[in-house]
Amino acid sequence: MSSQADAIAHVTWQLVLILGGVQTVLLALFGWLGRFSLGKILERERAKLELQNGTAVTELKGRLDRSLSATAAALANLASSHQAVQEKRLTAVSILWAELIKIREAASPGLVFFDLLAPEEYDNSLRSNSTIRSMIEKQRGDGGTLERKMYPVLVAVDSQRPFLTDELVGLFSLYRQILGRAMWLLEEGLGTGHVTAWHEDKNLKKIIESLIGAQELERITSPTMKSLTPVLVIIETRIHNECQSIMLGRAATETALAEGHRLMRLADEMQAQTRTEAHDRWAQ
Repeated sequence: MSSQADAIAHVTWQLVLILGGVQTVLLALFGWLGRFSLGKILERERAKLELQNGTAVTELKGRLDRSLSATAAALANLASSHQAVQEKRLTAVSILWAELIKIREAASPGLVFFDLLAPEEYDNSLRSNSTIRSMIEKQRGDGGTLERKMYPVLVAVDSQRPFLTDELVGLFSLYRQILGRAMWLLEEGLGTGHVTAWHEDKNLKKIIESLIGAQELERITSPTMKSLTPVLVIIETRIHNECQSIMLGRAATETALAEGHRLMRLADEMQAQTRTEAHDRWAQ
């Protein structure tokens, strides 16, 4: 019996060893197959991700290139447009200054009257057959009142208004009003025999003070000789400076730079949006 028991025990241990070895082999096989399958899956997903990233990068680069090209084209068009407009501004400034000279020349007899005479001499200087009266009446006969002569001037300047600054147009308009009002006072004096001094006319004084200030007006006019020319010189200087600003292109350059900065900001926003969309796509 003991020999049979030993034989059974021996067979049993062999079976256990065999079964244990098979299990070990199977476990090892399954582990290898798992690692092989996982590697294949990871490799396939990695290839898929690289393809998606490559496509996204290509698309992002294309959108950035198109954005930069559009920005460059817009800036080039902006520069060309501003150059064309600047040429028209130069023409407009030339026309305005030429018309200003016409106004001043048309008003020259009246300016001589207010520049050379003291207020208390106004009325006596307009007596019949006086030299000054004859000069003023001759000027009237050559072209009528100053307002009538200024009408073509206003039309010429208004036609250029889109290419002039508001400051320049405003100064020119007030310059015309000052001369027109002063000459109107003189025209009235020719008819009534009494000329109201320009610095005593409330409307005219208000316009001048709005431009140069009451203190400056008081400073440039002497107590006795109330010349109008110093007032006009100050306004002409301001007009000239504004013309120079336009001719040098400062206003146009500032406008172009502001528009260029706006376009660049739009381009940056488009690029940032494109990057965000690409990032969100990769995160998925």
